[in-house]
Amino acid sequence: MVKFHPELDLLTEYAAGSLSLAQAACVAAHMNYCEQCRRTAGQLEDLGATLFDSLQPEAVGDVQLNAVLARLDDLPNAGSAAAPDAGRLCRPGVEKDHQDPEHQLSQYRRPRL
Repeated sequence: MVKFHPELDLLTEYAAGSLSLAQAACVAAHMNYCEQCRRTAGQLEDLGATLFDSLQPEAVGDVQLNAVLARLDDLPNAGSAAAPDAGRLCRPGVEKDHQDPEHQLSQYRRPRL
């Protein structure tokens, strides 16, 4: 039985794809053994997709596109950066189960029609 779980904000960042490689690997390894976290991450991915689909498209000119591409070229190598928040995944000595993820996500859910 899994006793330590990533916090909801860490699962949210995982679902959004914004974690560092090291943190994402830790969360993915945890989810191999934790059905509850897999289910929560899936719900977060669905929520993100719904929110993304509800956005109105914005026209992007060449100036903005070139600025974004230049910023991407200037990013440091992801493999060389240390994971700043790696300690958020597991907190030794704290043995608590998740708060119910259904309850945590309920404020963001849209009613089903």
